[in-house]
Amino acid sequence: MLPPVLQSALLRFAELIAPDGLGAMRSEQGAVQAAGIVRLLGAAYPALQPSEGWQLDACAQLELEGWGRARSLSELRSRVRAQCQGFDELGALRDAARRLAWYERSRIALRELLPPELGGAPIAVTSAELSYLACALLELFVEEALVAARVRGEPSAGVVAPRARSAPWVVLGLGKLAAGELNPGSDVDLMFLCDAEPEDDCALEQANWSARRLVESFEALTSAGRLWPVDLRLRPEGSRGPLVPSLVAVERYYETQGRFWERVALLRSRRVAGNVMLGARFMREVATPFVYRRVVEPAIAGPILELVERSRAELSREPARDLKHGPGGIRQAEFFVQALQLIWGGRDPSLRVTGTLEAMERLCSAGRLSERERLSVGRAYTLLRLVEHRVQWASGVRTHLVPRSAEDQFRLARSLGWSSPQQLNGEILAAREVIDGAWRELLPSSAARGSRHLSLVTLLHRCARNPPHQRESLGSSELSELLGRSGFSGLESGMARELFEQLVQLARLPDGLLGERTCERFARHAERVLDALAQSAEPLLAARSLAELLLRVRVPGPYVAALGESPAGLARLISTLGYSAFVGESLQRLPELFERLLVNGGRIESPEHAYRRESTLLTAAASQAERDEEFMASLRRAKLRTAVSVATAELTGQLAVRDARSVLSDLADAQLRAAAQYASGGELEGFMVLALGKLGGSDLGYGSDLDVVFVYDAAPNVEAQAHFTRLAQRLLRLVGAAHPAGPGYSLDTRLRPSGAEGMLVTSLAAFARYHGLEPQGRGGGEMPPWGAHSAPWERQALIRARFCTGDAQLGERVLALCTAAAYQLGAPLPSEVRRLRYRLQNERANERGTRRDFKLGYGGLLDVELCVQWLQMTHGQERLLRTADTGRALTALRSLGYLAPEDFEVLREGYEFLRHLEQRLSVLDGVGGSWVDESSPGYARLARSLGYFDLPAASAAAALRGRYAAVTQAVRHCFERLLAGAR
Repeated sequence: MLPPVLQSALLRFAELIAPDGLGAMRSEQGAVQAAGIVRLLGAAYPALQPSEGWQLDACAQLELEGWGRARSLSELRSRVRAQCQGFDELGALRDAARRLAWYERSRIALRELLPPELGGAPIAVTSAELSYLACALLELFVEEALVAARVRGEPSAGVVAPRARSAPWVVLGLGKLAAGELNPGSDVDLMFLCDAEPEDDCALEQANWSARRLVESFEALTSAGRLWPVDLRLRPEGSRGPLVPSLVAVERYYETQGRFWERVALLRSRRVAGNVMLGARFMREVATPFVYRRVVEPAIAGPILELVERSRAELSREPARDLKHGPGGIRQAEFFVQALQLIWGGRDPSLRVTGTLEAMERLCSAGRLSERERLSVGRAYTLLRLVEHRVQWASGVRTHLVPRSAEDQFRLARSLGWSSPQQLNGEILAAREVIDGAWRELLPSSAARGSRHLSLVTLLHRCARNPPHQRESLGSSELSELLGRSGFSGLESGMARELFEQLVQLARLPDGLLGERTCERFARHAERVLDALAQSAEPLLAARSLAELLLRVRVPGPYVAALGESPAGLARLISTLGYSAFVGESLQRLPELFERLLVNGGRIESPEHAYRRESTLLTAAASQAERDEEFMASLRRAKLRTAVSVATAELTGQLAVRDARSVLSDLADAQLRAAAQYASGGELEGFMVLALGKLGGSDLGYGSDLDVVFVYDAAPNVEAQAHFTRLAQRLLRLVGAAHPAGPGYSLDTRLRPSGAEGMLVTSLAAFARYHGLEPQGRGGGEMPPWGAHSAPWERQALIRARFCTGDAQLGERVLALCTAAAYQLGAPLPSEVRRLRYRLQNERANERGTRRDFKLGYGGLLDVELCVQWLQMTHGQERLLRTADTGRALTALRSLGYLAPEDFEVLREGYEFLRHLEQRLSVLDGVGGSWVDESSPGYARLARSLGYFDLPAASAAAALRGRYAAVTQAVRHCFERLLAGAR
């Protein structure tokens, strides 16, 4: 049963949507079933209101299972197989599939309706779940059709059901199904291909028979409803062509007869069921070369405009109410994105994605779409999709029209968080204007735009020629209005004046970024600079960083010219500076890196290349530097240069968060390796550095400490202890001490035996004995007495032990001891793990008010790490689990059956979300830390940088707060459940 508090919240939510109330639904026996869920579904979505007994039972089951966690494609496949097996009769199988689909749709509809704190999810997640459900059901009926075809051809066959992946034909999804953006009322657009020669009539006939059976299974109306209508008209030659053509015939068709609209259609295509290899071959050999051309085609917006106008004329009966086909509607937003993909995707493979929002992120990262356009168009598109979903859930039909009746409009508005239909209609109109405006700027005639900046640029040049006191007469309201006409909206008077002063600095030199000579040389340069600044996350931060950076360049003309010749690089640079104070401040410390960036037209080198280059330079510095200060400067500059490359690549979407952490870990290894070589003069025999924590797991963030332990192996004597202690102290100073060239690392050695009270360097024998193991030292003489054994948490920390630098043979022996201590001495009691976890939360997290600690706080990273490490120690006999990488450990625990799929998803999603949050916070402000204040001014910028949108019903900051609450609650519940043996 649902907790009373949640049941009451659902009923209140239903009352908010339908104040007139709906009577509690009852089963045939008269018992109230899942009252909150049933009333809420009926209030918001009349078409989903349960009426049959099996539907009420499904709601009761939903109450038991819950709805607050997304289902992956693999999980939905498993559920489909589990609930649709054992049916010998096709009608029974179809009924079972439809009942499962009704249950999952109701669950998804509920997730889409509710706020995050009640288990709700954004539309990007629910659309993906609908798409996964359709794919899982397609695979089910592919397998059914394969069995039926086998029995049809060979009466004795069909005992073992074949898998869909090995079918002799493939099912391709197009449109929203391929993009993972399926609507409640969508058709599923499908296309079939057969792996046969065009003359092989037998194979083609068999494939056609199977495909027709699949389509009938999907479309047939039974007592339990239907699955999805299927649209096959996008296949070659449309309804006139064969249902299942051969790959050879399809390739020939697109080469000789393929039309422009078919390029657009195939842009969103992928295999959804059937033969994996055939699907990959089609995408590689046919679809990709047909869709994407190596030649840049800026004029492609014209033909796409014709498609927009044609679809509106043919498919929209009432454009003003049509969310999809009307002016500024969903289809226009999709075509806007697809036009940019077609223009630039031939040369940039990273743009070849099917999802609309993902494509916008990629285009923004590549400098083909401004950050402001990505946010504004993405927000508008998301709002229209959300309204469209509500309309379709409520009506149960495929419609894109805002309802006419006052009752339906009221229900729609209240379900979306607005108090009246008038407010909702105003937001819809504003969203459509944003999309239509972006679309119009894409058209060829948009080349003439830019005159809106003329007054501002003229004033900037005049002020740049005059002393500062002559521009103080400009009134604040005049400045705000002038900047507003150039797109800098919503500025307070003081901020407007400061921004204007920074723009004047950029125009001060004739060859400066906004200087007169630069603007004369590059016709649209001023427009591009001002547009990029206005569309950045924080225009003032971006302008200030640019002005300060360019002041450090002695002769800016050649560098500014390079930016003028690379509009994409210019936009990328300004967008990054508008997000991250850390990048701007770091570039000021590294003028040579900024000059190199300017020479390359705003393009920064790849993080991997930067790391390799800096690692080579550090190796040379370790052998060539003559003084400590010289060597420390090399370390600090290498750290900053690589960190800037990683941060820029991550912010612009060119580097995944996990890959960024890997490069940062490699960089720290290289720093410690070079420092050890320099400090020892290359004599490291008998000494090694053991990495632990995030460094040990190659999971380092920008501001992470380096957890290290120093171990030596030598004959036990005072001289050896003193020698290696001096070496370790020097290494710590080289890597961590303050230096004018930039910050070093904060090294933490408290994980050594006996913690801060123990010796800084530990002998191998003492290390072994501390952890209760047989010493394996190679030095002679009497061994010291056995010390106290390590605490369970200290052995647990050794799971993430990794050799970093020093004597490699000694490292092997130390890691063998770590493995034995972590995995062979037994896991700590669950009660000990829980006690440690709650003590750290209570004593060190300091969560109060709106302050959230995503490492030590409730449901934070420590919940995931302690839980995973305890499971690793519990099942340590499995060598696959002996990894320092938390992500790999999670995957291994799931694959070996020690972690249920639902727990794996919670812990994996929680770990990646919280680490991404930690990483992004460090990138934006350059300050490492594990906490954030949800009421701080920078929280909204953090939310937007993570991809959340500002919507009237929920701001980006509110969406992030809800997401954080949902994730940490799920993680804590999982932690408590898995360690339930504690008493």
